[in-house]
Amino acid sequence: MGKTFAIIETLSISVWITIVGLSFANYTLRFIRWDSYVVVVSGIRIDKFKHFLIYLVGFSLTTTPGKAGEGLRSFYLKPFGVGYKESISVLFVERLLDLLAITMMAILFAVYFEDEKIRLTAFFCGVFILLILPLIHSKKLWQLVALIGTRCPLKIKNLIAHLIDMVKSSSLLLKNRILYTGLGIAVVAWVLEGIGLYVVLQFLSVDCSLMLAIGIYAVAVLVGVVSFMPGGLGGTEAVMVVLLMAIGADKATALAATLVCRAVTLWFAVLVGILSGVSLLKLGIVPQIFNKEVSSK
Repeated sequence: MGKTFAIIETLSISVWITIVGLSFANYTLRFIRWDSYVVVVSGIRIDKFKHFLIYLVGFSLTTTPGKAGEGLRSFYLKPFGVGYKESISVLFVERLLDLLAITMMAILFAVYFEDEKIRLTAFFCGVFILLILPLIHSKKLWQLVALIGTRCPLKIKNLIAHLIDMVKSSSLLLKNRILYTGLGIAVVAWVLEGIGLYVVLQFLSVDCSLMLAIGIYAVAVLVGVVSFMPGGLGGTEAVMVVLLMAIGADKATALAATLVCRAVTLWFAVLVGILSGVSLLKLGIVPQIFNKEVSSK
């Protein structure tokens, strides 16, 4: 570990500023999407600065499984008139589009392979995602899913029923123009964090193309999501180290790049979330669950 930390110490201030800036740009783009979605589902416009802080405070619980803790925003939005069902539906669509965006980015990793079959498979997977998106709000599709659910075990049946309810409540955000715009924002936002990994690798003299760096980042994050570990902890780091070593980085350099990437993309987000919570408290804005007036009713 001594060699790993020695490598991290070599990173220049300009590199740190760049990768932190890229991560913050990711948050800003996703907030713009979030803010527009809240307006669509509720018709309520909130002061942008306050709403941005509310969005960021969700990151304080980003290390929860599936980032479910980001639902904390719902308790902050309730006093502004945004119902729980509305804010949760926005969170659902945000998580869905982020997952699709990261999956599409992960497909870029296939470019690393010389096997044409792997490349073609990856290409058609990407095309399939884009083509199936318009069907998300199709009533016939979910009627078919519900029918399939009746033949599944009780737990899976309940999960499918819950998913269908979420899709119905999010129908306004699943229409083609809004859907594809949201996906486009998600892709750009998450690519920025992939570029952050590329910047670190370039500084550490690791031979890696921009597309491959983005693909490695996305594959690692995707594995973390599938693992259902809080914030993808353990799984994301392990996969990123393995993939970086596979493209020629030595173990210490691969681990250093991974730790820096995770510090900026995960722990920086948690720090920003905590600081936003403190700022909201100073502004007199507290989540509904801590509102004495509400709790006394």
